[in-house]
Amino acid sequence: MPLYPLTPILFCMACAYMLHASLAYTGKGALVGLAVVLAGLPLLLFRRREPETALPADAAPAPLK
Repeated sequence: MPLYPLTPILFCMACAYMLHASLAYTGKGALVGLAVVLAGLPLLLFRRREPETALPADAAPAPLK
């Protein structure tokens, strides 16, 4: 990624600004939207992950269909 440490930092700062502006201009309406997003956060954090199978070093991945 070009400018690696700077690009994600700028993205996070832009998101924080948009959240602040949304809260400042709409007030309680933005809190409802934020609550919906936060309600989905546990699903993202605690989802089941399939175990990764180790491939031999000389094995190539299967082609996409």
